[in-house]
Amino acid sequence: MSGQSAKHKPLVSVVIPAYNYERFLADAIRSVLEQTFTDYELIVVDDGSTDNTPEVAARFAGKIRYVRQPNIGLSATRNNGAALGTGDYIAFLDADDEWLPEKLAIQVPVLQNHPEVGLVTSLFTLMDAERRPMQGLKPAQAPGETFREIIQRGTATPSSFMVRRSVFEALNGFDTALPTMEDFDFGLRLAARFGVSHLSQPLGRYRIHGPSLSQKVEKVYPCYIRIFERLLASRDPSIPTATVTERLAHYRYLWGRHQTLNGNTLEGRKLILRAIATWPFLGWSLDQRQPAWRKAMNSLKVYGVIAALYAAPSRIARARPS
Repeated sequence: MSGQSAKHKPLVSVVIPAYNYERFLADAIRSVLEQTFTDYELIVVDDGSTDNTPEVAARFAGKIRYVRQPNIGLSATRNNGAALGTGDYIAFLDADDEWLPEKLAIQVPVLQNHPEVGLVTSLFTLMDAERRPMQGLKPAQAPGETFREIIQRGTATPSSFMVRRSVFEALNGFDTALPTMEDFDFGLRLAARFGVSHLSQPLGRYRIHGPSLSQKVEKVYPCYIRIFERLLASRDPSIPTATVTERLAHYRYLWGRHQTLNGNTLEGRKLILRAIATWPFLGWSLDQRQPAWRKAMNSLKVYGVIAALYAAPSRIARARPS
């Protein structure tokens, strides 16, 4: 591994943000140290962990750069790690995930050979807390590469991200004001100005364990709403307004339904009415991959749920998301 000497500027800065993941951190670090591509530096940023994260990192002294800071959150920790590095490319790895040995070797040439690409991503396979393989991929469906596609289909896991430093700095990194969905927001902002290349082969392992942020709708739905509201407020002519509007209405509806089913009926109904005012064709996605009959069925289902919520919200407390 190169990049630990002050005399050499590595090509890639690898950033692992760590917070109370002593159980998994060593596996993540080893997966980087086992890369077949060696022109990198590895920076582990401890976001004020209260467990034995410092002791785990100390086992790799001389092979990594370990920095400890007060707890400031994931996005700011990633940004700080990127700022500490010197490589032309920045690759992120969450402390509970792992890379396959050829991850860097496959992604680096994409940026080297395609100057229009600012971000390269990939699929990840799934594993459980004990590193046992699980069925499926992360993400489950092919993520987007263009702005419009990312709005509709999302982006890949941040542990697959390799981004040009110049692009990362031009975007001011991840948005530290978002408690979650910062990777989605980053991917959108990047795709609006630069190219994205997604590799369809798995280059890492995504660990499924404990409660996931993706399951905490109290954070996820408001963040989606905030991101889409901000896009529309920017009045950027390059933004596909109809697509953003449809997605904004969709998440206002989901958030309103969640509020209603959890007893906050007044606020929930306000959100649902606002969703309808935003996009009357709720459930009718602008994703061209969906056939018209499916869109029609989704729309009927959504309005059926809305009617039931207004009639007797307590009776459908177990209704599943559309």
